Amino acid sequence: MVFVQCLSYPLKVQKNIVLVLGECRDQPVASAHGLAAQLQEEGFEVEWVIEALPILSDPEAQNKIQRILRDFAESVRIRGAVGFVHPGVTLWGERPETVNLGLALGLTVISPSARILSLFSNHLNFLIAAEAAGVSHLVFDFSPLSSLREIERWVEEEEKYRKKVFPFVLKAVQASGSLGIYVVQDKSDFQRGVPIWLEQLRESSGQIAVLMERYLDCARHILVPFVRFSDGRLREFPRTDASLQSRYRKIVEMVLKISLK
Repeated sequence: MVFVQCLSYPLKVQKNIVLVLGECRDQPVASAHGLAAQLQEEGFEVEWVIEALPILSDPEAQNKIQRILRDFAESVRIRGAVGFVHPGVTLWGERPETVNLGLALGLTVISPSARILSLFSNHLNFLIAAEAAGVSHLVFDFSPLSSLREIERWVEEEEKYRKKVFPFVLKAVQASGSLGIYVVQDKSDFQRGVPIWLEQLRESSGQIAVLMERYLDCARHILVPFVRFSDGRLREFPRTDASLQSRYRKIVEMVLKISLK
């Protein structure tokens, strides 16, 4: 996910350097390369993180990302420039720690605020807020499950009262990129695939906490991009259909020409 923050003041300094997280300078992937090109068009000098970013399950992850940002902040200070950070398409772009660490070092993180990230990165808080606002959702229960045995027990209980349990969806409470969702098609898939997925989730996010959701056949994945300016103005951009995916990664996004009802 690429975040854009509209700054409420003009960039008056002569040199603005932005650090893009997640890609090597010599081998940027297409998304990061396109992002860098846009930033350069806006007058930024772009730098890349050469080393691999720490994974979230690493107990030293926060210290490592802090060191990367601290080294960059010191570099731009020596050069008399202003430092910006863009989290690119990495999972660190969904973490409020990135914003807090950057601000503490005098850097501007091109991202929503830490408060907004905390709301959106925790799906449980987000869905509870949605329910309070009267927005429909697919969650069976707001009590997260934290182990394979707890999920098995849930399936056993559901089978007592409903003839059809499968398919259903497992969704990670903490934002975890493409690993955050697993569609359980049948009992065989449950026994074979779920244990592996849970271990991958633990490795990626450092924890297992999942919600159980209803599965909608042929559901569409619609994105509603918007930006809220510092003066309170809200602008919505064209909605896109991102239903064409591979392993929950978007392949093609198509702009919708009609409004959704």
